[in-house]
Amino acid sequence: ALEQFNKAHFSAADLKKKENVEALLNAVLRLKNNVEAECSYTTSTSYCSAAQLCSKATQLVHGQLQWVTNIFADAAKKKGYSPIRN
Repeated sequence: ALEQFNKAHFSAADLKKKENVEALLNAVLRLKNNVEAECSYTTSTSYCSAAQLCSKATQLVHGQLQWVTNIFADAAKKKGYSPIRN
């Protein structure tokens, strides 16, 4: 079940990386406690799903998604994500 959740919400993040495991567990605990996930500058990026990170970390330039310079892009790159279009 965790592998499926990881694939669906975190783009099958590498669970050999501590920060990816922490993000997955935080998301599962939020679901258990019915806490809405917040992904903002005032919270840890570990609360962000892959889609949230990449949408805050990219911008469309001449029809192509490119990374911007911010904490979300840093976190997405560290997790090995690629820019995705929502």
